Amino acid sequence: MIVHYLIIVFLTLIGFSLKLAGATTNTILFIIPSAYLLINIGIWVPFVKILKANVVKNKLLKIGLLLLYSSILLWRMRTASDFAENPVDAMAGLRIIQIVIAMGIGIIMLRAKVLQHLLLNVLTFMLIYSVIGILSTLYSSMPLYTLYKSLETLTDIIVIASILASCETLDDIRQFFIISAGFFLFLVLTFWIGMLVEPQLALKTTAKSLLGRQLQGIMPTLNPNKVGFISAVLIICALFGVYVTKLKNQKKLFLTIVYISIPPFILAQSRTSLVGVLVAAIVFLLLNKKFKWVLIICACAGALFFWERFIDLMVDYMRRGENPKMIQTLSGRTMAWEHAWQMFKKSPLLGYGFASGARFDVLGESGMIGLHGSIFDVLVNVGLVGVLPWLCAIFATFAQLLRTFIRYSKLMDPATKAFHTFVISLLVLLIFRALTATALVMHDIEFILFLLVLGYAQLAAGKKGFTKSRDAQVPRINGTVYN
Repeated sequence: MIVHYLIIVFLTLIGFSLKLAGATTNTILFIIPSAYLLINIGIWVPFVKILKANVVKNKLLKIGLLLLYSSILLWRMRTASDFAENPVDAMAGLRIIQIVIAMGIGIIMLRAKVLQHLLLNVLTFMLIYSVIGILSTLYSSMPLYTLYKSLETLTDIIVIASILASCETLDDIRQFFIISAGFFLFLVLTFWIGMLVEPQLALKTTAKSLLGRQLQGIMPTLNPNKVGFISAVLIICALFGVYVTKLKNQKKLFLTIVYISIPPFILAQSRTSLVGVLVAAIVFLLLNKKFKWVLIICACAGALFFWERFIDLMVDYMRRGENPKMIQTLSGRTMAWEHAWQMFKKSPLLGYGFASGARFDVLGESGMIGLHGSIFDVLVNVGLVGVLPWLCAIFATFAQLLRTFIRYSKLMDPATKAFHTFVISLLVLLIFRALTATALVMHDIEFILFLLVLGYAQLAAGKKGFTKSRDAQVPRINGTVYN
């Protein structure tokens, strides 16, 4: 591993040398990562092995999950007026096809055990929430849009219920998390491709900001906050892999994924994700009793905050070039929330229609899809009737994860305990994301990921107990031996 770190230092020095010699940032971004990957070409061998080990079982449902994720990707931007003129263009048609196929897979897998997961556990809250969304079609100002978006959400829930019904052990559901991490890795690679191919589009200029540029996805189209969140999730996943595995090649692989994810994460300048990933990391370390690392992080943070220049840099980074008024209003969020609150008070019980209430009745022609505050989105869309099961699902998921950990942590083998705490930290990040974004509300990356977390919590809580494996020194996860 020392050689690995020396290679990184060496390539970093080369990068600085090229910059001083007058090379463009684009050239450096191409040369340095390419050199790193060529030198460490062997790290992709364990990647292929892990991938093969996690596609053997439940292939159809994994295809369904990937279809749900891919249906979220946008390859063009449309305003509200564009949508009104042509609701179903070619790309929207492709999205509908993907959703229909995923729904078909969920229906094919439908059986008594699936209904049990849907009707007799935490997932029931999300089912009620989606049914309320469907019923809101009756009074929505855009009924077809409301019906379609609520059916998308119902499809997500049915596919997750089918996944739970197919999982005989916790190892089975872990495979779906790994498939999700693989999809996120694909997206992070598209961020790099965007920076290399179209740097002027991918790195939009932010005047008076610390970095001067902010990264956004262009192939597919993703806003900077979403880029930051996706990179943050991948960082957490890779750090978990580094923590669990003892195999050098696997550790190199996960470290490489961390290195690949950090530049997009920093360039995206997503403030909520930055705070969320720090809190999630500390939660993971505390639950695994790594108090020494928590103290080191706190000591380093404390020392840096005594350095006045660092505080100035952090303030500039967090400002993103915005003026004081924009910062006070959280980039205009508080004004949108205030308007949403006034609209909610006019229809507190039922709202204005699932998905359409926030987008068309509150935001109108602004071009924004959501209110960048999940609680306000839900209140405006489906009112108090919808917000109650939605909140119950979130709180019950968190409670189940903590209850299972408190009750069974001493009986869990090291790998199981680490994964359980990883899921808790992932939920922490998702909750932070939901505070200032339209997340966990409807069919989107965050919503599907939350349903997976909910599914794991439901499955883990259903176990009668955790027992240490006979070969506890060599725990097995997803067909991969960590020793």
